[in-house]
Amino acid sequence: MVNKVKEKLNGAPGGAFYINEYHDVLVPHPDGSGCVFAGTYETILEFDYDSQTTISPVPPAGLAPGDSWPGPHAGIPYVLSAGATDIKFTMASGRRLTEIRLSDVAGHDAARMLARRLAAVKGNSGGRVYINEACHFFAPLITTGGTTYVYLGGLDDDAWFSAPDVPGRL
Repeated sequence: MVNKVKEKLNGAPGGAFYINEYHDVLVPHPDGSGCVFAGTYETILEFDYDSQTTISPVPPAGLAPGDSWPGPHAGIPYVLSAGATDIKFTMASGRRLTEIRLSDVAGHDAARMLARRLAAVKGNSGGRVYINEACHFFAPLITTGGTTYVYLGGLDDDAWFSAPDVPGRL
């Protein structure tokens, strides 16, 4: 699926791709203009690492919000607002940037509830949070020892953005 798009765009297979929280496979366009929809992939990608560890977007049993995130650091970026009142992303269309806020989609109360839950671990100063294809959140935390990633919890039944309208989605 990815290689078909890569060969069409680059003339060669292989390279980066993303799977968002809606299971859309997205391939970055080589000109930096965004991503190309390659299809939908419902299976969770898991990899056996050193025959003792499974690398997965699904948290291991017992992992709680605030614990170090052991999973891959691949996810779709969003921004938690300072003060934990909202979550947003920026959509590019040509040279125009549009900010999309969860509160505009789900209402202020629902957006604030999720933002506060994430901020309980990330902190009230806001910043980058990621959601992966298994609908789990994680975020970078800057410490004196460098950057670490922390688990923020799953999306669960919280309000979230609608799936983007892409051609070919079922």
